Amino acid sequence: MGDDWPEFADQLFAHLDDHNEAPPWLILIDELPVFVAALQERGGAAAIREFLYWLRGMRQKHRRIRWLYTGSIGLDTIARRNQVEGALNDLDPFTLGPFDPETARDFIADVARRRGCTCCASGGCGTWCFEPWAIYWVLPSTTRPS
Repeated sequence: MGDDWPEFADQLFAHLDDHNEAPPWLILIDELPVFVAALQERGGAAAIREFLYWLRGMRQKHRRIRWLYTGSIGLDTIARRNQVEGALNDLDPFTLGPFDPETARDFIADVARRRGCTCCASGGCGTWCFEPWAIYWVLPSTTRPS
């Protein structure tokens, strides 16, 4: 693709946009802020401005595509530092907090059950370890599924 990636992406989005009878498409880009921060290191604020305004143009042009950007750091913070907040003014930020302890236990138990570890799904063979940023399920080595 080389330097033609914007043209390729525009053609791809146009193709997705053409199917009026189908439900809208969802494009999820995980850790976009990390990518933008790396882009800044390589090309400075100008590279960020060009890329974020290009994305904004794609959002405005291709109306049957829904966009979901996720990241562990705020894209709005990076944009503000580089004075390109306007590239994000059509987005609605949403902060997703951690699970409460009961939801976290249920989630981990469900994952364990689906992976075939029935004793873990019942909560009978491990230890829960909660940290502000993560939940760990510590299993004795004899109870781990093979």
